[in-house]
Amino acid sequence: MITLLSNEFLEFPAKTVQSSDRKQCQLGISVLQHGCLTGEVLKCLLDTISLPRKNEVLPFSLVILAILHDIGKVNPEFLRRLINNLSLEYKNEAMQRWGDLIRVNQQHTETYHSLISYAVLKDMGACEADQRVVGEHHGFPINERIAPADCEIFGGKDWEIARRRIAQEAICRSGVDPVFPKPVKERPLKKWQVELWIGLVIVSDWLASQVEQPIPAGTEAAKAREIVANAGFLSIPELADKPFQTIFGFEPRSPQQLLFNAYQGPGIYILEAPTGCGKTEAALALAFKAMAHGDASGIYFALPTQLTSNRVHERVEKAVKNFLGDELPVRLVHSGARFMLTRWGKEASAGEEWGRPTRRALLSPFGVGTVDQALLSLLHVKFRQVRLAGLAGKVVIFDEIHSYDDYTNTLIAHLIRTLEAFGAVVVTVSYTHLRAH
Repeated sequence: MITLLSNEFLEFPAKTVQSSDRKQCQLGISVLQHGCLTGEVLKCLLDTISLPRKNEVLPFSLVILAILHDIGKVNPEFLRRLINNLSLEYKNEAMQRWGDLIRVNQQHTETYHSLISYAVLKDMGACEADQRVVGEHHGFPINERIAPADCEIFGGKDWEIARRRIAQEAICRSGVDPVFPKPVKERPLKKWQVELWIGLVIVSDWLASQVEQPIPAGTEAAKAREIVANAGFLSIPELADKPFQTIFGFEPRSPQQLLFNAYQGPGIYILEAPTGCGKTEAALALAFKAMAHGDASGIYFALPTQLTSNRVHERVEKAVKNFLGDELPVRLVHSGARFMLTRWGKEASAGEEWGRPTRRALLSPFGVGTVDQALLSLLHVKFRQVRLAGLAGKVVIFDEIHSYDDYTNTLIAHLIRTLEAFGAVVVTVSYTHLRAH
């Protein structure tokens, strides 16, 4: 029989797993190993992001939040629910191993595990921003007062000691310093920085959730690299600054050459020029220069409609391949087809909102899509933080700015200021004079 102090308790389950025919259900990967794997996935994702202020905006210590995001699952009511979901033969086996841990807590109602994670990190001395990251990793804001981590409804003091033990073991196995990250003090970066952290932890959790059964200890890093690569995230190597003609196959027109030569680092670039002068290629040329300088690791090309996105898609795809070269082929995924090759976690599975191709396309290193997918990162919608994470490290190009109404342009201006605070490169393209906002 497993006790809170036994070494076997480190195997505390994070989920149940159904058989392929959905007729059997058994306990799956442990909270400890899922946390280690999620941390390794986040390490890989951080390697794919280039930002001028990366060490400030995305400190490596962020990994510890990914490791501990599900620590709140370690509670008696969560264990009871898992066991109740098991097939009869697995349920009997689980009760023999874990039964005593839930019999003493039969009067308690279950608390959502992310709220317990919030309480655990508070007890461990993490700042409020870090508590929010683990508490909101399922997309729901925390709008209530959270009880102390050792309160009876979470299992009591003995269960909190057990959670801390698993947390410390996960941190130790992952090889990261047990130091929690802290956001910068400057505004507005601080507010959006925490949102970005939440988004990256959510994506890391979704990717790591592909692994439902235990894997050999010590293989988490290799598995994480495989998962991230299969999902279409690319670590862009050091790139040479190529001439305009090499990328696009023709000599640049005057507006194209002017913008290409104007790059001086992260910031906002505005191109106003008549129709037919090649504004799309001009914006892409500047984006490639930003990537060659190490200031970005991808592109999101935002357009007004799906129709205009489709028209631009092939031009962007061809230019990206010419810029990166044959040694690193890239499949530009407007529809997100590459991401559909890999099954993600529950919220990103078929039938769920982030299972839709247009949602996952925003996370592609090179994406062409509608502007609303980017603007929703500012609004109070579920998983808005994932959209912000999708824009991190990218050159964001807002094309056909002249076609938007005042409301949309106001949102675009707000998003541009947010991206500017991160040190991003933003390009706005129009054939008319832009009004100030």
